[in-house]
Amino acid sequence: MFDQRADMFANTVPVYEDNDLIGTDATTSDDNFDRRHPIYRYLRELGKLYDKHEALRTGAQIHRYSTDGPGIHAFSRVDRDERVEYVVALNNSESVATVDVPTFSPGGVKYQLVSDKLIPKKIAAETLVPVGNGDYEPIGTDDNAPYRVFYDAGHLEGADGVRLSFRAIVNDLSGNLAAAEVVNIGVEFAEPTGPDTPYAIVDCQPPAGDYGDHTTGDFNGFRGLHLWGDVTDWQSPKPFLGEDDYGRFAGVELADDTLPVNFIIHQGNTKDPGADQFLVFDRWRHEVWQIEGADVEHPYVAPPRR
Repeated sequence: MFDQRADMFANTVPVYEDNDLIGTDATTSDDNFDRRHPIYRYLRELGKLYDKHEALRTGAQIHRYSTDGPGIHAFSRVDRDERVEYVVALNNSESVATVDVPTFSPGGVKYQLVSDKLIPKKIAAETLVPVGNGDYEPIGTDDNAPYRVFYDAGHLEGADGVRLSFRAIVNDLSGNLAAAEVVNIGVEFAEPTGPDTPYAIVDCQPPAGDYGDHTTGDFNGFRGLHLWGDVTDWQSPKPFLGEDDYGRFAGVELADDTLPVNFIIHQGNTKDPGADQFLVFDRWRHEVWQIEGADVEHPYVAPPRR
């Protein structure tokens, strides 16, 4: 059994009484929603910094340095439009540490501390910002490692013999560009395959087995299955021609067995059970059994024993 996380409000839960609360002499029996608490003040300053500098919110992040255990983790954030590198260094150890952090700037560049309120006395952590400053169709930009862009060639399906060339250009935000190119790339499309379950089955049982006579061609004279989506015409429904121990059934060929089958059982303009039906495979599988006058909300019955 695990203890629940304690809240900030005064409580008398015994298992919390020996908790040593950080940054305060208060106990769990006291109300600890304290705006003067050092962690609260620290997080408030972080929030102000986050709101002030867009690069810290949406800029590209570049990993700079980290240790295997407690110590310094450093990274850069760069906004695409501002193009100023912010270097953030965090120290989660209990001792002061100094490391060399690589940046995009050349040696000798001065950095400006953007906040002097976020450096605890015993932990060295700094947030820095430097002072100062074809014929191809663009298909995308990625500003985070591993730097990949994917091309959708779906519109080329059916266009035989098409060859593509790609050029990747990298900008290190210091005015240095590099490029690589691949040419004469062919495009292949997988052959479409049919659904795993090619058919759905709708079994129908009218009174006394009266399905009518579909050979007349008159939809008023037989019970049939209307399928939405221009599969069948209302006046030319699919007749129930298959037969099993339950009664007759109609098979529906599926183009996509992840989509439901929408159907209406009717004779003439009379629907049975009076509402549109939806065969959802996750719920009903691929075969349903229905009797005349079934409940509109629960039209299917359990399958017969065979």
